[in-house]
Amino acid sequence: MKIRSLFIVVLLLLFALYACNETSPDVIILDDFESPSSLTIWSGTVSLSKEFSAHGKSSLELNSSDGLPLWLESEKLPKDWSRYETLKFDIYNPSSRLYFGYIQICDEQGTDEEAEFHGQSYKWQKVFLNTGWNHFEFLLQNAMVEEGDRPLGLDKIRKFRLSFGSVDHSLYIDNIRLVAGEEGAKTASHIDPRDCRIVIDNRYVYPTLAGLEEKTEPSPEIKRLRAEAEAAVENLEKEVEVAELQGYQTLYQRIPLITADIGLRIRSKLVWFQSEKEERKILKYIIASCSEASNEIEVILSAQKSKVPVLAPENETTSQVFYVPPYPPFNELNPMDGFYRDKEGKPVLIFSMLQINKGPLMDYFAPFNHRLESYTVGGGSRYNIESSPVYEAFHNYSGTHRVGWDGWCGHLIKDRWAMGGKKEDVVICLENPHIRQAILEYMKIHSHEWVENQNLLYNIMAYELQYICYCEKSQQMFHEWLKTKYGKISVLNRIWDTRYQSFAQINAPATHNTRPVDDVNRAAWYDWACFNTRRFTDYLTWIKSEMRKFDQNIPICAGGTSSMLSSSNSVSGIDEEQIINEVDDVILNESGRSTIFSDLFYSLSEEKKVMVEPEMGGEVHGILLQFLHGKSAIAKWWWANAPSREYLQMNQSSLPHSKIISLSDINEVLRIGLDVRRLSSEIAAFTQPEPEVAILYSKTSIVQVPPPLVQAGRTPYIDAVYSVWEGSRFLGCRIGFVSEKQILAGKLAKFKLLIVPAAKYIRPEVVTAVINYIEEGGTAVIIPESFIFDQYARENNSISEFGITITDVTLPPVIGQGEKVQNYDQSFSQTILYGEVQKKITTINKDIFKDNTHTLTLFSNGLVQSIDPGSHQVLARFDDGKAAIVLAQTGNGALYYLAAPLKSEDYHTLLSPLAQKLGLKRPVTGIDQNGKLVTGVEVRAVERKTDFLVYASNLTPEPVEFDLKGSGDPGVIIDLRSLYEVPEGHVKLGPYQETIFKVEKKISH
Repeated sequence: MKIRSLFIVVLLLLFALYACNETSPDVIILDDFESPSSLTIWSGTVSLSKEFSAHGKSSLELNSSDGLPLWLESEKLPKDWSRYETLKFDIYNPSSRLYFGYIQICDEQGTDEEAEFHGQSYKWQKVFLNTGWNHFEFLLQNAMVEEGDRPLGLDKIRKFRLSFGSVDHSLYIDNIRLVAGEEGAKTASHIDPRDCRIVIDNRYVYPTLAGLEEKTEPSPEIKRLRAEAEAAVENLEKEVEVAELQGYQTLYQRIPLITADIGLRIRSKLVWFQSEKEERKILKYIIASCSEASNEIEVILSAQKSKVPVLAPENETTSQVFYVPPYPPFNELNPMDGFYRDKEGKPVLIFSMLQINKGPLMDYFAPFNHRLESYTVGGGSRYNIESSPVYEAFHNYSGTHRVGWDGWCGHLIKDRWAMGGKKEDVVICLENPHIRQAILEYMKIHSHEWVENQNLLYNIMAYELQYICYCEKSQQMFHEWLKTKYGKISVLNRIWDTRYQSFAQINAPATHNTRPVDDVNRAAWYDWACFNTRRFTDYLTWIKSEMRKFDQNIPICAGGTSSMLSSSNSVSGIDEEQIINEVDDVILNESGRSTIFSDLFYSLSEEKKVMVEPEMGGEVHGILLQFLHGKSAIAKWWWANAPSREYLQMNQSSLPHSKIISLSDINEVLRIGLDVRRLSSEIAAFTQPEPEVAILYSKTSIVQVPPPLVQAGRTPYIDAVYSVWEGSRFLGCRIGFVSEKQILAGKLAKFKLLIVPAAKYIRPEVVTAVINYIEEGGTAVIIPESFIFDQYARENNSISEFGITITDVTLPPVIGQGEKVQNYDQSFSQTILYGEVQKKITTINKDIFKDNTHTLTLFSNGLVQSIDPGSHQVLARFDDGKAAIVLAQTGNGALYYLAAPLKSEDYHTLLSPLAQKLGLKRPVTGIDQNGKLVTGVEVRAVERKTDFLVYASNLTPEPVEFDLKGSGDPGVIIDLRSLYEVPEGHVKLGPYQETIFKVEKKISH
């Protein structure tokens, strides 16, 4: 009896233990975060929280107050997952924003290095976070490692990791478990029908509502709004029909019907819009926009007075003021003087949407097939390489594989990081004769695709390119290049500090894990990087010559835009200055949202060429500004025909599917499509004035990067380039760049102001040219650290030549690394995070600051130098009294030397009075309520015979007001996009609004 009682007690204890762990043979709870002991299992930005939970009372909170990435990781979990079908977990997102995190599962078949650089783990950006609770089901038995060459080793799991990048609020994770078969209620998480259920099936992600939408009863308000929206749409459709019956072009008024279809029939099917909050926003917009368009038509057709002024007397042939001309046949356009032009020489601006070639949207966009990526650089792409002769050559001949490079393939042709296509490493060597012959065969097969395309305006060999190879042929080519450059091995040894007996002994500097090795010879690396850009440009030139055998007329181009302002340029093989001037018939500029590349590429081109954007990423704001900075043709990314299931983050850049792109934003994009046709001549006029301000583009400082920074994305030089460009764009004048090559060719003389942005590594002869420019009357602003080393990374402090002595340098501390991210061009970067070294700078009322009634306060951003200004004038000091800005009068010119880089807004504070002193041409400027140049809005004017044209682009999410001011009182001012008059030149712009004004000159009597 006692034995039986003891047996029962043991059973009860076991049952209690089982119930406590909530574990069964079909479920293993990896962690439910109900105990402080969880924090011994997990590392990362983690703590326990009772604020949100999907199971039990607690969850794991991910939070970082210092901007570091959110992540959690464990190597203390059960290893054998092989008998389970599903990994389940729940994440709560308290924000209305969507997030896309990475899930990584490592097995014992791959080390951490093999997982990171050779794809030997499951690691994909598949963790889609909708607002509220997200319930994940990861199908274990289908999971493949990133390389795609084997299944994930489920019987030997060693690490599980989730990461989300930098998030400005907490995320909450709960109830991580392995499940076989149907899960019981005891271990299952609480799920509301409005929650989001996400199934991850290897490469594919399927997000849905947890419950059936048709079983969820909408509120009375939503029912009312649905009825009002349908009525507003029906009314507008009738008004449009009547207007078109009278011959009125209704392209602008039909836009609300398009956005209504997107809201009611596309977005309603997507889980990230399936909440009453999102539906309410959609319905209210549809009601307002359709009603406004109906009213516009009613005013026009009933002969009522409108806000649009009458610009000319009416007659029987007068066309409507908003008439948008159709595109002319594209085979009649010619690239000339920076733009495509029709038979009369009028500029024609091309705006298309990725993949849209037919249907109702063709009223708003040019056909996307006006551009073609022919993939002739590599003889195929990640999408079609299996059918290319290159694929056969790659598998059948030795020496066809890339050698010595373990990073991204640069679209030549594909690797595990490639978005799209079958997973397989096909990374080719361009020096191999079999590959080259196969590429020629590919051209012959596919040439009809560009020869027969009547819409084709330019043929892209390929873009987003990068190339580096260490094959035997590459080594031989490098030897010959070195021999041509140095002549004698003794000269090379002196510069490289080496002891080679011959050029043939040299091996190109090695890379490992996508960057040069830590102890690389920096002089040798500089030469290897320069050789690599030279040989790749020569290769592109050869490809172009072969393409010309099939077609002699269509403009050809290629490139790798982002590499020009990237810390990894030295491993890219890209020098756009060479490509633009030696290869491109039109300038290829795939730069996304920023217009800095337009300013750079226009400046680097030795002649005025058409500039084209084949795939404009980024958000939808600032499209007009891209045209105003010189792009003649833009293909916008993108209007997907269906949401992606493999790359869910890409849906947030697809106009009909994106949560961050509102229906109002889509309205603006469609209006831009009409306005760039209607106002093409006015837009083209803004590229006519030549820049009077130039920022130094230093290839040397781009290439000569310490190995640990090569994959950081940015360097101090690149940071300074962006910051000073941002600070100068609100001066009201065009900003350009000047390269080292152009400086040595004597191009500095045409600029009134040169800005040198932390060009730490520089060729000595360039410094000499800058000194001569200043002595001959030029003005320069030099930002530290500039002119400290030569191109071979040998110390060569040239600042002392200006009579300024650097006595000490304080550097910001490195506090960590950001999450490794895949960029829009599929390359990778990992940001280095620095601590803040910010020092207050106070100006002295002298020189450019003399007209200030009060001293100004600026702030340093980055390193701080202690400098001895010698006999030069100090214009600003740090709080410790040391010189912060020094004016050195040198010959007939002036040098403004900064002891620290500044924040972007403080560069504007510095450059604004300097622009005034130099008399930069700015016929009309935007002036804020304090009488200063308006910031946050890019405003620039050009002068014509009887008027001025002024564009204004609000770069901020806030409304802004300012006045247009010129040398005299302006005449009538018309907003050319709305055709409304602007009373007294007082401008009001909404968030991100951009437009063009015509300012009439007052006629003197």
